[in-house]
Order: sequence, then C-alpha cells, then structure tokens
Amino acid sequence: MSSERAQRGGAGAGFDEVNDDDDDVQDLLESYVEPLSNDELIELDEVSQEAEKEGDEEEPVRGLDIKTLKECLGGIEKALETLKEHDPNSARSSKLAHNVEKVSRFIKKSMMKKQEKPKSSIYSFFKPVRHAIPVRPANPATAGPSTSATEVSTAGPSSISSFFK
Repeated sequence: MSSERAQRGGAGAGFDEVNDDDDDVQDLLESYVEPLSNDELIELDEVSQEAEKEGDEEEPVRGLDIKTLKECLGGIEKALETLKEHDPNSARSSKLAHNVEKVSRFIKKSMMKKQEKPKSSIYSFFKPVRHAIPVRPANPATAGPSTSATEVSTAGPSSISSFFK
C-alpha cells in the first residue's frame, strides 16, 4: 500500500483505504437513526444559542461616506500643494499633481452624482392603467329607471331592487 501511495505522490488516503473503514461508516449511519436523548437535545440547544450570540457580535459594516471622502480629498490636495512647494523638480511634481487631480475630479463627479440622485417616490412604482375597452357614459335612454328626486320611492327594499334592474 505504501508503494502505491509513493507512486501517487504520497497525497492522502486512497480509495481502497477508505473502503477498509466500512464498519466505521456503517456505525456512523446507524447513529443517525437512533433518536437523541434529552441531554443531547439540551446540549445541541446550548451550542446553537452560543453560536447565535457569537453571530450577534459581528463587526459593523464599514463604508466610505461622502463626508469622509471629502476629508480625504482635502488632505490629498494639501499634500499636493506641499509637494509643489518643496520638490526641486517642478516638472515631476506638476505631472504628479495633474494626475492626482484628474483622479480627484473623477471621484468628486461620482460623489456629486450620488448626492443628486433623486430618491424614488412611491409613484414611480405605479403605472397608469389603460382600459382595453373604452369606458363610455351611460345613455340616458337605456340606463334604466331614473334616480331623480321626484321618482325616487321611499318604500323600502323594493326601491333598492328596482335601482339594480
């Protein structure tokens, strides 16, 4: 067996070696068929509660807000001014400043787009309904009984049923 492992480069257990442990696999499968005892259930519950507590203590999500980004860009601009003042090679410092300012402008434009982006109103999720069949006002000649004040009866339930005829 060791010569086979040496031929394979000595990497881990081979398939034949795993098959030798059929009894262990069978024992493991049979252990899942048996119901858990009360003590085992309590232990599982405690472990899951501990895992939930650990999950609750996650680190807060970090993000780069606009205020922090403005502060960073301001610091970069100050550093570029200092570089221009103290660098003996003005061509080098000017080229660097130009490239950094180019990137800075791009970031500022992106920031402005985020700030100007209007919030969606609830009306943007609804569309006007257009009826497939046009709705027409009823023709008074075919509309049924009139509901004018002179013809309305106060006789009780029969007046309601006559309205729907």
